[in-house]
Amino acid sequence: MSDITIRFAGPTDGEALGAMIDAQDRYRGSERPAGEARLAAEGWLRDGAGGTRFLLGFAGDQPAGFASFAVLYPGVALRGMLFLKDVFVVADRRGQGIGERIMRFLAEFCARQGIERIDWVVKTARSQRFYERLGATVQTRKRPMRLDGQALADLAEK
Repeated sequence: MSDITIRFAGPTDGEALGAMIDAQDRYRGSERPAGEARLAAEGWLRDGAGGTRFLLGFAGDQPAGFASFAVLYPGVALRGMLFLKDVFVVADRRGQGIGERIMRFLAEFCARQGIERIDWVVKTARSQRFYERLGATVQTRKRPMRLDGQALADLAEK
């Protein structure tokens, strides 16, 4: 599909990014009040979102997917690593190469910036198979950890 474009989200992309977050929420079985994701996205894009960056994928002029990520340092050999938080493609555009194009864009970005690797977590076997087709390998030396809710509040109070 030649009408696919992938680019960094900019300050005027709050509506498109908000629409993608809303679509991801619906896919996950949850929704938030209308306009809330757009307002949050506008703030993130305006204020820098604490170092998070966003990509948008378009099919023609319609937003069709997004990714959120951060580059972390120092990394091995001081080259940094990219932590990929989300890659999402709307249901009616899956299988058209948008997810692969997003991952290729990120790989090219890493190559240009001298970043040594991309790390992320998958939730389903289907998404794992997608990434393995791109050449990714399952890491067994690390285990995902989380601190949230009351445990996060308790630690903050110590």
